[in-house]
Amino acid sequence: MERMFANTFKYFRNKAGLTQALVAKKAGLDQSEISKLEDGFHWPSFKTVIKMCNAIGVSSPEYN
Repeated sequence: MERMFANTFKYFRNKAGLTQALVAKKAGLDQSEISKLEDGFHWPSFKTVIKMCNAIGVSSPEYN
């Protein structure tokens, strides 16, 4: 599951023309966290997923 998320996120990040560093800055995260997520070594929290989606311009799931 981690690999599927990692591959999908990386695809959309690249499609948006953004570097890991820029996504991290826009999401308020460390670049190393983005790297670990894309390598499949870290599973993000739901709040982190929302931040990452917003940073790359992809609709995020609803959160109440």
